[in-house]
Amino acid sequence: MALARPRSPKLALIGAIALAFGLSGQSVLNGVDFAAYQIANSGHISAAALGTALGANPVPSVPGLAFMITFEGGAAGGIILLMIAVWRSHTLPRTAVVLIIAFQVLSMLPVPFPGTVLAAVGMAWMAVHILRTPKAAA
Repeated sequence: MALARPRSPKLALIGAIALAFGLSGQSVLNGVDFAAYQIANSGHISAAALGTALGANPVPSVPGLAFMITFEGGAAGGIILLMIAVWRSHTLPRTAVVLIIAFQVLSMLPVPFPGTVLAAVGMAWMAVHILRTPKAAA
């Protein structure tokens, strides 16, 4: 956020807040996975029965919808907003920013290409750029 703040402070703040909501949604997903793992290993219910019960209702519940909006909207939207703010700041290579945005878009589409490759290349490029940037004189 600090790299984007000088040129786009409001956009960077909105993106950071959206991303924080997305990460809270990620913690919900981790909690559900952990609970399912513990239940499946308890011996009281078979893993197959648990999987059937968890995936049996195709109609999403209100908490399920709230989670999906928080997680998908917050994580993807927050990252895209932060990358737009970084784009406007001219502090990092724009091609690397485009790779991160492309990763977010590809992760929402049914494509056979692993979008994480784009994210890894974009983030590595940004990291190298930051490490090679000379420090400002104090």
